[in-house]
Amino acid sequence: AAVGRIDTADGDLAARLSGLVVAGSPAPGRSLDLGRARIEQALALEGLKDRVSLTGPDLVRVTRKSRQVTGNEIAAAAKKAVEAAYVGEPGTRVEVEVRTMPPPVEVPGGETILEAVPPEPGPGGMVLVPVRVESSGKTEATRSVSLRVRVFRDVVVARRDLNRGVTLGTGDLTLENREVTGPSADAFRKVAEAVGRQPKMA
Repeated sequence: AAVGRIDTADGDLAARLSGLVVAGSPAPGRSLDLGRARIEQALALEGLKDRVSLTGPDLVRVTRKSRQVTGNEIAAAAKKAVEAAYVGEPGTRVEVEVRTMPPPVEVPGGETILEAVPPEPGPGGMVLVPVRVESSGKTEATRSVSLRVRVFRDVVVARRDLNRGVTLGTGDLTLENREVTGPSADAFRKVAEAVGRQPKMA
């Protein structure tokens, strides 16, 4: 960004001065003090010092505008991505809890996009979801969000207590929405899958 005004009728000199890089841009939300000596050094390196007269203050403070993407925003993007991963599975719902709140990210002004990459839908448990923070088409940072995912699905259960050795029929079974994290993750999803089998426990 420009930090001064160029006043010359020499088109070639104006073009060279416009392209002169005196210092890198400060990080979003940060400031940089730019002194006369630093400007003169940059002019000397380009062979322009004797052709330019500087006017104005001896020190210019350059501040880069920014906005803060909060940890809550980043965590919300991770939760939304995990919940969306299970959309389309009939009889399935998820409960997502943030276990570790990520630190905020300072980004320059402009459109901000949060892109989370959830794991493949599974039985739940602890998951780590990376979230990329992008501003004006540039990735500013990636934050990882620790989540606890509880998955509930319609699974086959017995309507009543059954004895070992009986052959299961449709009248013995029904569907209930239960948490399937852990050993129950392999439960039958359809009554027809369990019909004709025998229970392993009384």
